Amino acid sequence: VDLNTFLLQDYGIPYGYAPCLVAHPDTLASQPQMVRAFLKATAQGFEWAAANPIEAAVILVEGAMEENNFPLDAEMVRISQEELSASYLDKDGKWGHMEAERWDTYLDWLSEHGLLTTFTQSRQPIDGTSATLDELRAGKTGDLIQRESVPSSKLFTNSFLC
Repeated sequence: VDLNTFLLQDYGIPYGYAPCLVAHPDTLASQPQMVRAFLKATAQGFEWAAANPIEAAVILVEGAMEENNFPLDAEMVRISQEELSASYLDKDGKWGHMEAERWDTYLDWLSEHGLLTTFTQSRQPIDGTSATLDELRAGKTGDLIQRESVPSSKLFTNSFLC
């Protein structure tokens, strides 16, 4: 399969954090030690993968098959790991830390392009709150959200990271 690829930055789209881990506020409040332990283990895994991209690729390919009976193209995974592993950690060698400035830049871009809206994407949309991806592409996006009503400080926290 021939794929057309493009880099978001080539189109002026700023990098927003992806993928993101999400937790319910009740879980953060009631089980903070469990959240910290999970994030610590996750950070250790990313730090190891950043230092050992080839071995991490092998583990990913083997794990996908063993755990999910899902074959991955080993060469593609190796190349991907070698390319992406440099981005796993911040300038201080830490995983998971987010910066408000990056969130603000991304939110500003979404707002400037009319993409900060009330509808979310769903495979099973609920009328008035979500839409399918095709519906979103066709303009069924809900109402625009004013940028100033979305403070980046409400979107993330670094307080559970080691």
